[in-house]
Amino acid sequence: MNELTARGEDVSFDALVGRLVEEYDERRRHDIERAVTAERERLSGAEVRSFLPVLVERAARDHLEPTSLSRGGPV
Repeated sequence: MNELTARGEDVSFDALVGRLVEEYDERRRHDIERAVTAERERLSGAEVRSFLPVLVERAARDHLEPTSLSRGGPV
């Protein structure tokens, strides 16, 4: 990955964290950053990088959303 691509991804992921903080709550910033970082690292070897921000956002949201089990919903 070249430096320009890396900087572009950094900007995209910083914006993603900002959106998620606005949506979830500033108090959850640490959890949000950790979820985004973990998913970004998991996908770091991907050759096609165009969709990484979308994939990372979906995975981070899955991590941040309470499961139906924790809400007492059906299993």
